[in-house]
Amino acid sequence: MCIYLGDEESLTYHNREHIFPAGLGGVQMLPSGYVSDQANALFSPLELQLMHNSTISINRAMEGPGKRGSLNPKHATESEIYKYTTEDGMIELAYIKSGISNSIPQLHIYLQNGDLQFITPKTEIDYVESFNSFSQAMKNFSNRFVSIKINELKDTKIIIGYWKKKYYIAFSDMIHIGNYLPKINRIFQNSAIKNVKSHNTHGTFEIPIKEDSATYRVYAKIAFNSLAYLKGLDYVMDSRFNKIRDAIIGKTNITNLVSPPISSPKIFPPSAHVCIFNNVNNKLIGYVCLYQAFSFAFEMSTWDTARDHSSMPLGYICDWQNKKEYSIEYWIKHIANNQI
Repeated sequence: MCIYLGDEESLTYHNREHIFPAGLGGVQMLPSGYVSDQANALFSPLELQLMHNSTISINRAMEGPGKRGSLNPKHATESEIYKYTTEDGMIELAYIKSGISNSIPQLHIYLQNGDLQFITPKTEIDYVESFNSFSQAMKNFSNRFVSIKINELKDTKIIIGYWKKKYYIAFSDMIHIGNYLPKINRIFQNSAIKNVKSHNTHGTFEIPIKEDSATYRVYAKIAFNSLAYLKGLDYVMDSRFNKIRDAIIGKTNITNLVSPPISSPKIFPPSAHVCIFNNVNNKLIGYVCLYQAFSFAFEMSTWDTARDHSSMPLGYICDWQNKKEYSIEYWIKHIANNQI
């Protein structure tokens, strides 16, 4: 029986669910039969938003891990493409990877005088070769692009970027970009680029963060997964968990409680993800702390003294930097014995 969808008809269990998402470095999975393939499919787009657009996405791009939890620098996570302002005030399109800013190949079109400036990241590729590759890609431009509104550009400039087979166009609210699309391809048929340069300077990003019910559902799912792993299938299938279960699958609204950060995070491994459960006013509250920087809290159920009380703290740790996971009880016992 699926801990999220119950005994709905035609559920399958070919795959297993990570307690903490693999994209955050989660290794341990719930036993087979706990989470259905259908529930996994429901959560997949929510986790993608968490990885790429939430508060957590910045820490992931700065610290890691990379794709599917990899610690290999070759697989380091790239952030989305954002507005980036260099030390000299130049506005560019760039991303973060392993804590380093990287400009993407991009053409700046100055609308008032028709000047063109091509900017490419510092690589071993010759700048002219880089532009030729960019120009070839632009010849296949079909008016499908990711729009990035940058008010500071006003009506003086458009930035066109190309990265990982996607086109990006940055413009201000004052520009009707559709009026310029027919002209873009013509630029590359007979263009005279006045400036070709590279940038790899210090600067600042303007990063839009999206935290909403979708990301809160993933945080709450981490707490519920942890509870299922620590206490077992029969425990979490109790009807007192129906409220949080329905919120996680999107049947009802979910609430991130206003709460203090998890106390004494420094006792845990550096940057580890932690989930802790406490009794607060006779409610079982689940706290999720990611990168020891961001805490979220959810009411899991009413408190059941007979089933919930324990002599040791109830919780789970994902030490993603060392690819290890363990209960807080295990962690505390081994700290006491100086074994960790």
